[in-house]
Amino acid sequence: MRITFAANAGVLVEAGGARFLVDGLHHTPGLPFSMVPDELLERMNTQENQFRNVDYLVFTHAHPDHYTPDTVLDYVRHNRVGRVFLPAAGGAEHDRLVSWLRDRQVPTRILEHDMEKPHTYFLKKELHLTAAGVPHMKTSWPDSVCNCVVLTACGENAVFLSDCDLQSEAYYSFLKAAHITAAFVNPYFFHDCAGRKILQEIIAPDCLFIYHMPFANEDKTGLRGLVRQDMKKYGDSFARIEVLVEQEQTVWVGE
Repeated sequence: MRITFAANAGVLVEAGGARFLVDGLHHTPGLPFSMVPDELLERMNTQENQFRNVDYLVFTHAHPDHYTPDTVLDYVRHNRVGRVFLPAAGGAEHDRLVSWLRDRQVPTRILEHDMEKPHTYFLKKELHLTAAGVPHMKTSWPDSVCNCVVLTACGENAVFLSDCDLQSEAYYSFLKAAHITAAFVNPYFFHDCAGRKILQEIIAPDCLFIYHMPFANEDKTGLRGLVRQDMKKYGDSFARIEVLVEQEQTVWVGE
């Protein structure tokens, strides 16, 4: 399984002969998180690289640091995409994207699920995606839903916790029986003792990825420093930790 970082919570996963771009098409200014850079978006649409023509586009939720509908629309106009998993959202931009995809018969699913009831989409042999609705973290945008997404390829599982809440272990019980190759969490989940307990006792990944962090010249809230401190305090409690902070940073995990 190869992991390539785009920006913020945007990650390209290559596994089982398929490529998934998760939360990797957002470009909304004025937020305390890094957008996908202009030059990378340009290359995604015009030059041959690993981000072109991905098999699956996946979005955990509709917040603008994860999903910008017009940026997604620009991508699907310039790339061949096998299937799109969109967040439940409203607004003219989102509706325009959904209409374009359906007019061109691009397989599209809206990830809107009951809390604590994971749903699995079978993509092809030994390849599927599971999504479970979880409350969004209370630190920002409370009272909204964020999907916990699991990508499964040839027996390896990558879990994206995105901005999922960390106050109830019950939301993650469906992960306990699975062998988790990689888990992706934001700095606040890792910083909180309740989050680390979920990671250690329920998810227990081979490799823990800390992501959802700004680039160095855009770190207005000190997240990078927080993660450095927490790595010193808690890093030895996990088998392997990788911090995704640099554009197109690449990491291999699993077999």
